[in-house]
Amino acid sequence: MKRLFFIAASVLLVSYAVSVGAAPQPTPAMINNGKNLTPHPLLHQVNLEMKQQWQKIMLDQKDGKLTPDQAKAVRQTLIGIRKQIATDFKNSPTHELTADQAAQINQQLQTNAQSIP
Repeated sequence: MKRLFFIAASVLLVSYAVSVGAAPQPTPAMINNGKNLTPHPLLHQVNLEMKQQWQKIMLDQKDGKLTPDQAKAVRQTLIGIRKQIATDFKNSPTHELTADQAAQINQQLQTNAQSIP
């Protein structure tokens, strides 16, 4: 039991340290026709936050802090946010997030994070 607690605490501390530290910027990747495949910095930030929330949901459900129904509801919110991002990309001629769109998505992610214990 102590070992499980130590592992869970370590995972939470590492995830907190990663979220507090500066997020590493992706390295540019080029394809043959010269298009830049590097994700937009705003999208990269949003993706990191979504990944961290998804992992926290899994840990909290495993630890019993979230019921399966609560975890499902929070996951559905993340899925809805992901669908909104896809819609924003389809509607954008440059296939990038605007600062306003990123701010709106970040606000939704913050609200969702508050529902995770």
